Amino acid sequence: MKEQEKVGILPCTLVFLDRQRKGSPNHHTKNPFSYVRQSICLNKSLLRAGFPRLNIFINNVDAVLAQLIEISAAERPLVHELHVTMHVPQQVLFYGAHFKLDLIAQAAEMLRADELLLRLDTDMVALRSLGGR
Repeated sequence: MKEQEKVGILPCTLVFLDRQRKGSPNHHTKNPFSYVRQSICLNKSLLRAGFPRLNIFINNVDAVLAQLIEISAAERPLVHELHVTMHVPQQVLFYGAHFKLDLIAQAAEMLRADELLLRLDTDMVALRSLGGR
C-alpha cells in the first residue's frame, strides 16, 4: 500500500498493566509485560501488511516506552496514555479488558472524518492488507 492509502485506518490496542493481578482468566503468565511483547509483534505484522503503526493505549506509559527503546522510531508503535474514566471493581473477571471502553472513547476523539477505528487484541497478527494482496 502507498502511504496515502494508509490514512483510512487507526489501529489501536489496549495494554493495561496491573502488577497486583497475575494474568487473566485466559492468560496466566506472571509477567505483566507479555502484552507489551504481543503488541510489538502485532505492530510489526501490521507494518509488514501495509497498515499504519499500531496505537497502544496504556495506563503506564513509562513502562511501555522502556520496553520499546531498542525498536527503531519508524517501526515503533505509537504510545498513548490511557485516560481511565471508569471505576471497575478489582475482583471482576477480565478487569483490564473493561478499559477497552475508555480506549474506544479516547481513540474516537483522535479519528479524522475519513478514518475507521480498528480495535485489536494484542495476541493477533496481520497476515495481509485489507485489499487481500
